[in-house]
Amino acid sequence: CGGIVGLNEGTVIGCRNSSFVMGNTCGGIAAVNRGTINSCANNGPIGENSVSVKVIGGITAQNYGTIYCAYNSGLLNYSSPEAYGNIAALNYSEQINNVFYSNVNSIPAIDPESDAPIGGKSEVVEILRNMNRKVISADDVNRSLLEDPKYLKRLNELFPTCFEDGKLIKNKLAEIIYNDKYARDKLNAYAHPVIMDKIAEATVDGVWFIEVPLMKYEYLNIVDSMWFVRAPYDERIARIVRRDGISIEEAVRRIKVQYEYNGIENHATDIIDNDGDKTSLKSKVESLCQKLKESQQYL
Repeated sequence: CGGIVGLNEGTVIGCRNSSFVMGNTCGGIAAVNRGTINSCANNGPIGENSVSVKVIGGITAQNYGTIYCAYNSGLLNYSSPEAYGNIAALNYSEQINNVFYSNVNSIPAIDPESDAPIGGKSEVVEILRNMNRKVISADDVNRSLLEDPKYLKRLNELFPTCFEDGKLIKNKLAEIIYNDKYARDKLNAYAHPVIMDKIAEATVDGVWFIEVPLMKYEYLNIVDSMWFVRAPYDERIARIVRRDGISIEEAVRRIKVQYEYNGIENHATDIIDNDGDKTSLKSKVESLCQKLKESQQYL
């Protein structure tokens, strides 16, 4: 549900919402934005204290498009959402600029685990989905596991300081794993095998593309071909700064952490350089799909 529109694929400009917005996926202006939201504000409360609320954003729950000059002062109400943010809960775009919000309850502009593109893999995934290819995301699998009591119980045993009243505080866990290699390895040792098993169970029939944010060597055992998506270093820094609202120094440190398993790209079947516009990227993806079809008859 959205305060102005449910799904925006055009342009919403100069609009303000002051009413309650409630639903499974809800945003102050739009539930899902695939177009442009320009000069809009939300002042109404979003969501409710219910387990039914899963993705909640002050401006939009899911952003694939452009948000410019937007403001949110509406209170976000939730019980145990998968993602939340004062501007966008889940962000898959680089086009968020000049946004402001009232930081009630220390809620970030964008959910810390939002899959905004760093190398550009999410943009590749969107292109594949628009081509009607089957895609499964390791991030999505991880989010579903965060609702599994057995999985959460083990996380609580591994990282007890990241839980309050039985609930996982994702910001605390992120801070720990980015600053402590031992903790990071401990999390990976538990989480990655579970995620891999879930992916293997879901991709039995047909041809699937698997989106993995931090490629581990273990994943090479379950795929026939691997694409490595990368963007220029300066762009990756800028994207992290915009997404997480952190300093350049912190962004540099996080990239070093993400690439501590350096060398995985040497195992890639193909490398996609995301250094142009979306048209150029789409052309590269289409060419690689054609290559798969011709060489290995996957598609």
